Amino acid sequence: MKRLFTILLFLLSTPVSAQNTHSSYVDPNFTIKGKLISVFIIDKATTACWTNIGEVKSYAEKKLSDAGAIIIKSKSMAKSMLNSNTEFALNIALHAQRVEPTGWCYGHMSMNLSKPVIYNSEILMGFASKNDAQKFKRKNFNMEILDWVGKHLKNYD
Repeated sequence: MKRLFTILLFLLSTPVSAQNTHSSYVDPNFTIKGKLISVFIIDKATTACWTNIGEVKSYAEKKLSDAGAIIIKSKSMAKSMLNSNTEFALNIALHAQRVEPTGWCYGHMSMNLSKPVIYNSEILMGFASKNDAQKFKRKNFNMEILDWVGKHLKNYD
């Protein structure tokens, strides 16, 4: 009985503490205006924890365009990053799954604005911004990720 109580206590307390797990970095000298950007979605969510993937991509492209970026539509990240026409890639990712028996979704959201950089004949990845968060959601991350992406895209201008 003590073991069951301990497990229940852990499960009930975890969502509260997990809500505040995040990190963020934005280069303060960076501006999005005039930059060529491709937006990529990395969907690693299972069990219906994320279902509005296309809406998130369209939303990010619209917000970036409204801020003065030039959106480049591209089929693959590798192709885009090697294309000299694309300066930056905005990668939005969600790794999530449903936790049983509670039915809550647990996930890790990330969004970064990156660009390949050549240094001493090596291709490195440079970042203008990086954002990460770990969260629990009762249903799915659909509204959470839209709000989160919108909040962090405001920092790009």
